[in-house]
Parts: sequence; structure tokens; C-alpha cells
Amino acid sequence: MARRGSKQSTERLECYIYGISRKNTVGSVAVYVKGSSVRLSGPDNYQHHVHPSNVDSLEGWKKEIILVWHLTDLVIVPEALLNSETHKVTIERLEKEAAKRGGM
Repeated sequence: MARRGSKQSTERLECYIYGISRKNTVGSVAVYVKGSSVRLSGPDNYQHHVHPSNVDSLEGWKKEIILVWHLTDLVIVPEALLNSETHKVTIERLEKEAAKRGGM
């Protein structure tokens, strides 16, 4: 039984956002939501808490990913589509684009 006045909120994986790094490799950022806060877990296992002004929109999350990890060509894959054929095709497309730019 929850204590009165306590806010029990479970962190959940919302989506993955993939993009191409400055090194022309594909990077991924996991987006976790807990209550009104959003945590990003990106390359090198770096954790970043989204600024309150950017918490409420996907565009805000993307803006912070661009600023923190310098990823471009961002693609969002919702949690429900992880490991699906759509997910695999998305990653392959980004890998091909990164290779064209001189990576991998």
C-alpha cells in the first residue's frame, strides 16, 4: 500500500532516438520518462536530464540530443517498434548514410 502523499512513479522507456554522430557513426539515445521528468541515456552511457522547458515535447528532446551528443538526421523509434522490421530498416538506412559521409 502506498503511503499517503507519496508520488509513486515508475520510469519507463519511451523511445529510442537514433542519429549520425560527428564521427559518421550511428548513435542511439534511450528516452526514459518518469512523472514529469525525462532522462536521456546516450553514447558512452552518458546520462542527461532534459531541461524543464524541453520536457513536454519531442522537439525539445531532439534539441537536447543535438546539443549534448551532436547527432544529426534524428529518427525516433517508439518503444513498441523496437526490434521490429521497421526498426531494423531505420538503422540500416542511417548506417548507409553514415558510410556515405565517410564513417564505418
